[in-house]
Amino acid sequence: MIPQGPKRIRRWSVIPKPLQDEAITLYSQGLSSRQVAKKLTLKSSSVSRICREISRDKVASMLLAKPSRSSHWRTCRQVSRRKVERALGRKLSRLEHVHHKNGDYTDKDLPNLEVLTALQHMRLHNQGRHKAYCKHGHPLKGDNLFIRHRTKRGNPIVEYVCRECSRRHQRESYYRDSPRKGM
Repeated sequence: MIPQGPKRIRRWSVIPKPLQDEAITLYSQGLSSRQVAKKLTLKSSSVSRICREISRDKVASMLLAKPSRSSHWRTCRQVSRRKVERALGRKLSRLEHVHHKNGDYTDKDLPNLEVLTALQHMRLHNQGRHKAYCKHGHPLKGDNLFIRHRTKRGNPIVEYVCRECSRRHQRESYYRDSPRKGM
């Protein structure tokens, strides 16, 4: 015979009053309905029905949820955002990013996290990150480097352009666009 766990009480209306009171006290102490059900050998749906009057909102129940064990960067990002939102007491906007100061996205300690705007975060991670060579192999430094500032849809863009390629492109377009004699 296969050993079975303790039998669970099926209907919540049949649950004795002292057991209902104990479920409510455990739930109000911070245990989830599943944890209370496991402790008292009840069905979690029964505990949910018993504790419906004092039920928590979604944010409060998320606070009690088990911490994520995943080390995937998306999961860590969500957990870090939630942690900062709890500390600030407000939701972060889409334009606010959470930056990990030490660079380890699995380190979710509050002193390691800081809130930056999307632009600040991009600039912080892209510091000094322009290409060393153009697509034709010319070095992008010294006299050969031309920094072009322009805007695209109102956003400032900085381009690192190779002077040699730029000159060659201008010469080619000049000869291509000029009218030919004798034709």
